[in-house]
Amino acid sequence: MGTTKTEHWIESALQAMAFWMGYEKELFPSYDLPELALGAEFCPLLRHFAPKELKIKAEQNYGEHLGIKSKDRADIAIFNKENDNCEYIIEIKRNGSHSIIKKDIQRLQQTKKKLPNAKQYSVVFSEKRLKDFVTEDGAANNQDANGKNYRIRRVCKAAPSFRSAKNSFYAILIEIL
Repeated sequence: MGTTKTEHWIESALQAMAFWMGYEKELFPSYDLPELALGAEFCPLLRHFAPKELKIKAEQNYGEHLGIKSKDRADIAIFNKENDNCEYIIEIKRNGSHSIIKKDIQRLQQTKKKLPNAKQYSVVFSEKRLKDFVTEDGAANNQDANGKNYRIRRVCKAAPSFRSAKNSFYAILIEIL
């Protein structure tokens, strides 16, 4: 399933991130990209591809900026410039284990109850195929998502060779329903 027309810009940023991860690995083969570096690169890409009426902000405190009583922070919050409403919340994970990603999804499901009009996404960046989220042929694996209030919306991939998925770089968009 593809994203709606208004979210095509997120797909573009995800594909650019998959390529960027491969580029960084070529430059620094022994260095694993930390989650903070991924977020620092993803924000400017979102700004570049996003519609002009949106503003992208990193590390937004739920209590201060989103009106939710919590000390947690959203990795990325995207607001409408005109009315300052939060339209998207994005949490980022790097090569996370299934249980860590599921915890993010559960937290976003709770946030969705408090901000029902804001779309909620978990974005996972990985240097390997995460079989719980990506099929062997690189498509979204929604088998585990059935009945769990989320779905894999898009899988973007960059690989030096299409024959080998071992050295591929993935950007996975998980939507909270």
